[in-house]
Amino acid sequence: MRDKKIEREEKEIIKEIQKAFEEEKEPRVKFFDSISKLKVEMIGYSHPNPYKIMLEVATCTFGDYDNITKWDKLSPKARFRLVKGVLDKRAMPLALEHIKFNFIISGISRCAFDEIVRARIGVSYGSKGWKGNFLNNIGFNIPSPLLREKYKKLKEKVEKHIRSMNKLYTEMQKAGVPHWACRFVMPMGCTYRFMMSLDYLALQQFCARRMNQTEQEDVVATAWLMRERVKEKFPLLANYLRPGEDWMNRDSTIMANSYADERGWVEHRPGVRHPVNLKEFKKKYKILHDEPCTHTEILEKYLKIKIPRPNEWKNYTWETLDEKDRKLFEED
Repeated sequence: MRDKKIEREEKEIIKEIQKAFEEEKEPRVKFFDSISKLKVEMIGYSHPNPYKIMLEVATCTFGDYDNITKWDKLSPKARFRLVKGVLDKRAMPLALEHIKFNFIISGISRCAFDEIVRARIGVSYGSKGWKGNFLNNIGFNIPSPLLREKYKKLKEKVEKHIRSMNKLYTEMQKAGVPHWACRFVMPMGCTYRFMMSLDYLALQQFCARRMNQTEQEDVVATAWLMRERVKEKFPLLANYLRPGEDWMNRDSTIMANSYADERGWVEHRPGVRHPVNLKEFKKKYKILHDEPCTHTEILEKYLKIKIPRPNEWKNYTWETLDEKDRKLFEED
């Protein structure tokens, strides 16, 4: 017979797990302004000193056969020079793939999640299921355009519609409709959460695509918050997480709007980070919405962070290196 103490412990563990998995079943909707509840947490990274890994991978091809590691043979300044060479693309980018970051993202819209998971190479995900879950107690993000005074009545209609959906969802559940079928009435603006793990090169590519003003605001906000979390630990690495249009030094509206030349129109007005000649632009393309998809001012208001402008990116030297990074380069 099994020991009764072990059985009691197992029951307690199961109770603990069940409590952590609990979901409220009473119908209730919480409305949030735009990205006001968006959170990005870095819950882990692959190595306490990513610069050491980058240096060893980038330099492993050099030196005698028995010259395996290089870090302990170099001064902090030499280490920094070699790592910066990788970041400045003067060496093969493979070293960037050896560093991995793990994030939890919450308070985002379900439709933004669908945009983000298009990133596949070097990325893995874990997400909240909508199949066997109770989604009665749900949040809903009101997109920032609907928060304007001129759309006040439309916003009220949206909220009424979402509350009605919430009641219908609960009614379907109580009637015995399977959860997977109930979720078909859930709107794409409902709040969502997921985990995203990706290597540094994939993170660079993600930011280059998703930080641009041509993207949806909670998608853009997620990319900037991921950069912010990296910056808290590794300012040097964060400095190389930038919008693609900043790397190109030009607006990316046409690149983001597939077949713009063939269609003859773009969905949104170009952004302001890299201004275009609007008079000439409008001769070639019809603009469906005469403002950028995302506004930097809105991101800064809700995220409470400073977003660097195109002329504010740093070219770090050993003398200007942040103290957090300097200590890592000085490690044994």
